[in-house]
Amino acid sequence: LNSIRMAHKNRSDVLLESVRVAELHCAAYLFHIGAKKFGQPIGTKGIEPSVLAIMKKLTAVWGLHVLHTYGDQGFKEGYFTPQHIISIEKTYIDTCRSLRSQVIGLTDGFGHPDFVLKAPIARYDGDIYQPYFETLLAAPGSVGIAPYHAKYIKPLTDRESNKKSA
Repeated sequence: LNSIRMAHKNRSDVLLESVRVAELHCAAYLFHIGAKKFGQPIGTKGIEPSVLAIMKKLTAVWGLHVLHTYGDQGFKEGYFTPQHIISIEKTYIDTCRSLRSQVIGLTDGFGHPDFVLKAPIARYDGDIYQPYFETLLAAPGSVGIAPYHAKYIKPLTDRESNKKSA
């Protein structure tokens, strides 16, 4: 990269930059493959129109994500101005918001358990507590006294109650 050359860094000084450049290269390659496959017009033979429409959006999000993640390098190299970076960030956030209602269905399509995704309650609207509480109440045996209460819990709580009253 030009910024590395201009800083007169030697090879051992550029290891971190080399990793970052490799990451950017891989991300750009993935974008290139997606754009090549899904950059076709809706109605292209062999691709379901609804699949093509969402994949176009996801490819755009990936491209914006790459620009957002590695935009600082583009700024250092003189390709982007601060206004470009601000515009990329705004477009990235707006595009993510536009896909928000579809993300859970798309994610579920891969069949990964929510705990793997670190999303124990997948709700695109952000309202996790009410549905979670309703799920708990609907579970069998979730309300009332547990069958093991008399044997394991009551002796402990009775002991504490007796200490306080004495």
